[in-house]
Amino acid sequence: MEKVKNKVYSTDKNSIEYLEINSCGVEHIYKRDRGSNRPEGRKDYHLIYVEKGVLHVFIDGKWQSHLAGSVILFRPFEPQNYYYLEKDNSISHFVHFSGVGCETILKRLGIYDLKVFMMGQSSHFKEISSRMAQEFAMRKPMYKDWCVAYFYQLLSITARKYALRQSNVNRKSEIRINEACRIIYENIQEPPTAEELAKEFSLSISRFLHLFREVSGQSYTEFLTSLRMEKARDILLSTNMSVKDIAEYVGIYDQNYFSRCFRKNVGMSPSEYRKQGIE
Repeated sequence: MEKVKNKVYSTDKNSIEYLEINSCGVEHIYKRDRGSNRPEGRKDYHLIYVEKGVLHVFIDGKWQSHLAGSVILFRPFEPQNYYYLEKDNSISHFVHFSGVGCETILKRLGIYDLKVFMMGQSSHFKEISSRMAQEFAMRKPMYKDWCVAYFYQLLSITARKYALRQSNVNRKSEIRINEACRIIYENIQEPPTAEELAKEFSLSISRFLHLFREVSGQSYTEFLTSLRMEKARDILLSTNMSVKDIAEYVGIYDQNYFSRCFRKNVGMSPSEYRKQGIE
């Protein structure tokens, strides 16, 4: 239940919107035991992220204890029986969400069947979740849209981590490739080669290329090209630089090759893209 402007209404609802956040927040469990026992569940979806402590939850006919970094997803009308103990000083992030697009979104992200998942500690998840909770609590104009935007990010973080775990990419490898991507991004004009990066992270070239595709979803060449084209698009619309100068700025010194890459990635020539943006 939630009280707003002296009116009390239930957050347990099934929205007619495509996606809506019914309620969300960050709970610090330190004064007493907390929990919930809903044999018939709720009408909406319920996502929990354990930032600190332990969540004890009854799933698949048995009690399970899930540590910090765990993600739990309850579906509509699915029994919810869980608790936190005061002594664990737990911190829990929760989101109740509903809407006609929920099933489609979760299936597209590959997490519809997720029940419990050890995602690991994610400062990015915690930061965005806290922002969403603040936005929901303050209820400034357009807060519902802001909350949905934040929640898409949370689902995407979870889905990416889940996909990596499903492909057996461990956390150490993920960190290595994320760092490699950062290095490429910051040196887009003269990026290190795949061989140089593999050596930097003490990996064979074949292992590096395999992990790179698993983590980024693209090959090394595809990733570098997409970064360059994205940068080129920004420059085309924000400056009067010539196509030749833009190509060199993003590290491609053959203008014809740059134009072919741009058309392949964007669907039109650089000049057409700039003209369209101006019009």
